[in-house]
Amino acid sequence: MIIHLLFNSLFVFLVLSILIDLILRLFQIKNSRIRTFCRILPILKIPFDLIVFVLYGDSFFINLNPFSCEVYLTDMIAQAIGGDTNVKLTPGEHLIIPQYIAMKIPVNLLQSFIVGVFIVSLGIMGLKLYQFFNSRFYLNSILKSAQKCARAIINENLQNNLEQLNGLILLSDKIQIPFAAYKHFIVFPRNLINDLSQEEFEAVVAHELEHLRWKDPSLKLLCTTLCALFWWIPTNWWLQRLEADQERASDSSVYKYGIDLHALAAAVIKVVRKAKHKKKEIAATCQLTTASNAHTKRLEDILDYNQMSQENTYNMSCVVGLILSFFVFISFWMC
Repeated sequence: MIIHLLFNSLFVFLVLSILIDLILRLFQIKNSRIRTFCRILPILKIPFDLIVFVLYGDSFFINLNPFSCEVYLTDMIAQAIGGDTNVKLTPGEHLIIPQYIAMKIPVNLLQSFIVGVFIVSLGIMGLKLYQFFNSRFYLNSILKSAQKCARAIINENLQNNLEQLNGLILLSDKIQIPFAAYKHFIVFPRNLINDLSQEEFEAVVAHELEHLRWKDPSLKLLCTTLCALFWWIPTNWWLQRLEADQERASDSSVYKYGIDLHALAAAVIKVVRKAKHKKKEIAATCQLTTASNAHTKRLEDILDYNQMSQENTYNMSCVVGLILSFFVFISFWMC
């Protein structure tokens, strides 16, 4: 049961991630908001598939996963472990490879192995949750000690949008990188604010405001929580792609406020120079820069106006890619 659960949840996530990435590349979907939505699907599928498993006691995506499908089992088991594979099943029951393997292992050894896996799972999950809630506590301490920024915003369009979202700009001595948090907060490092020109300051505000408008911090919080709970699934690489798409989407929306993208690029350069890249992971935030070495590529993208304009287009390929991604997501349940 435990081995089946661990194996299938891992298999489902990896297969769906590969298929989603293939769809994004095949249809050349440039819109980063569409890409963000598609990248959330594999992470959201993990808990839903586990719920289906618990409620119905059935294996995941029957008749598609060769490790869970009766159609392929007889030949595969006979070749892999030998022996009699003619097991009688009640109507609707599916017997999968981990169950066949378990039948070949001595009971005492199998029970010891399951207990060991269970204890290790609880330990690692506890550690992940501790790190997660510790980062939440750290974020709350930043917001609690931060002070309201007195710098005025001259851009009327930006000011109006900030007021509509009840956005609050804060200054903190505890951070190195500007970020958006929860639903309303935009936080600047105190040692950076005076180094930014007025247009650079407003470019960063516009970038972070787009994160708030699209609920990016809440989405990141949800995905981070799920990844902490399901620790055995290697999701860090997928979270990095999700975060990169969120950043690109916010970058591309800055010009809608009448702000020159060159100001955003200049602000990113100043943040990178000021920031120490050894940063603490903060839950529920979207930061202006990351610790990766992708700054040069990002600056090139920001300064490419044609590419930034494509980031906000909704063409037929976006629609088809989105429908296919959702169809693939649902089909693994319905089969």
